Amino acid sequence: MESLRQWAYSVAATVVFGTLAETALPTDSYRKYIRLILGMVLLLTLTKPAAALISGGLGESADEYAASFSAAAEQTESEADEIEEKQKNDIIKIYKDSLESSVASGIERECGAAPTSVEAEISDSVFGSLEGMTIEIEAADASKSAAVKAAASEMTGLPSGKITVKERGAGAQNGKRD
Repeated sequence: MESLRQWAYSVAATVVFGTLAETALPTDSYRKYIRLILGMVLLLTLTKPAAALISGGLGESADEYAASFSAAAEQTESEADEIEEKQKNDIIKIYKDSLESSVASGIERECGAAPTSVEAEISDSVFGSLEGMTIEIEAADASKSAAVKAAASEMTGLPSGKITVKERGAGAQNGKRD
């Protein structure tokens, strides 16, 4: 990589030197000869890497370049995998949060019982899939437990066996499953 950079600098320096030399000469009689010589120097500068490659002088530099390119490609691939994993987790979190909010507001609207919490169980697949749900309601709304479960099942498409309704509050058995 360093040899490529040096080659680019030498080409640029040759062009700059040639332009300065050409403009510094006052007469046209020498300009055509100077242009010829500077053109040949530029041509030699441009073909120097190819000549070195043919003679075997760039063998180590080419190997070093290939190794550095391979390392950079592996690092980029690793970073891409990390970004993809983060995006997957973010998508699952957004899905989970919006699903829980939607189910909570739907239960409140359909059953008249505002859940104290809704917890969706999401699998760790590519975009997450709903595996189960736990809904906590106040003990005073315990009579609506079956209606809450039915409403949640209808909204999410989960079978009612994968939905747990817990009662919370005075005298309720925490963790009661309907």
